[in-house]
Formats: sequence, C-alpha cells, structure tokens
Amino acid sequence: DPSATAAKKDTKKVVGQSSLTLLILTIVITAARAWMHGGMINYLPEWLQSSGLSTEMAGSYLAILLAMISVGSFIGGPLSDRLGRIPVVIASFLFVGPTFWLFLHQSGITQMLIIGVVGFFLGISFPITIVMGQAAWPHGVGLASSLVMGLGWLPFGIGSWVIGRLADQTSLTSALGTLVFVPLVALVAAILAEVYSMRMKRNSVQNIRSLDKNM
Repeated sequence: DPSATAAKKDTKKVVGQSSLTLLILTIVITAARAWMHGGMINYLPEWLQSSGLSTEMAGSYLAILLAMISVGSFIGGPLSDRLGRIPVVIASFLFVGPTFWLFLHQSGITQMLIIGVVGFFLGISFPITIVMGQAAWPHGVGLASSLVMGLGWLPFGIGSWVIGRLADQTSLTSALGTLVFVPLVALVAAILAEVYSMRMKRNSVQNIRSLDKNM
C-alpha cells in the first residue's frame, strides 16, 4: 500500500529529527554541568583560602563536594527509574543554582553542609544523561555515549578558562558568582527535552493509528 509506505517514511523522518534534537539537548545539559563542575573544582579551594581558610580546610570542602557528587550519581540512576529521567534532571538543576548561591554567602559549618548539597544535586544527573543519550540514539548507543561524554565534557576546560579570565578582570568571587546562572542553561535544555520526548510519543501513537487505518 503506497499510503502505508509513505506513512512509514514520514514516521522514520520525524523520529530521526526528534532523536537528533534530544541527543543535542542531552549534550547541552552535560556541557552546562561540566562548565559548573570545572569552575568549582579548579577555583573553590583558592576562593576558600582567600576567605581565610587553611589549605587543609579548603581541601576538605573539595573532598565533600566530590564525595557528594559520587553519592548523587549513585542515587540518580535508581531515582530516575522511579520518577523518570528528565523530571529528575530538571529537579536537580532547579536546586543547584540557588544552593551554590547560598554557599557563596555563608561560612563555617553551614557553608560546608551546603557544598555537600550542591555536589549531591550536581551528581544526580551524571548517569542519567548517558542513558538519555543512548535512548535518544538507540541505533548507535556507543556513538551517542561518546558524543555526550566527549562533547559534553569539553566545557569543563573551557569554563575553567573563562572563570579564570573573569577573575583576573573582576574578582574570583564575582567570577564564581556567574556559575549560579549556568544551571539555567541545563534546566531549559531539560525542559525542551521533555517537550520533544512527549511530542515523539504523541507522534508515534498517531502514526500507529494512521497505519492501522491504511491496512
């Protein structure tokens, strides 16, 4: 049936375009996270020492951040199985920015606890974005994973350079303050990913019904 064949071609075209869009959005999410991650890893110890902390204490803050990123990554996968991948990613980036702002404006034990919360929310999305990339491009999961991890982590270094340049031109506090807004990029990308995901599901249902009618 020519009409059924045409419907199948249209379905493949729509699914292919949507899959590519979802893969790109996943890379954007990973890139924004890497930008913030790199900025914190490279400059928080120096900033903490400039605030009066010893090298040892600054190192302990960094250790807490990294440990809680690990905990967040461990919990993020099972959590996404229960609540859905994209909703968990959206929730994580919704909290990362505000908690990091609080960290920059606190001190003492409160500040130490908050950096742990920042690490936890940042780490939640680590395993999820890999699975999102593989789900978006199922006929090439290895390629999808490589693109998400390769292109997504490139801003880790670029972001560190930008933060350093901003710090030279203004101050390290002001430069780190820009990281508060970086999660908004990931948040918008995650919301768009949810929209495209829902559209793909809706189009798939409509095309299946169309094929049934033509048979």
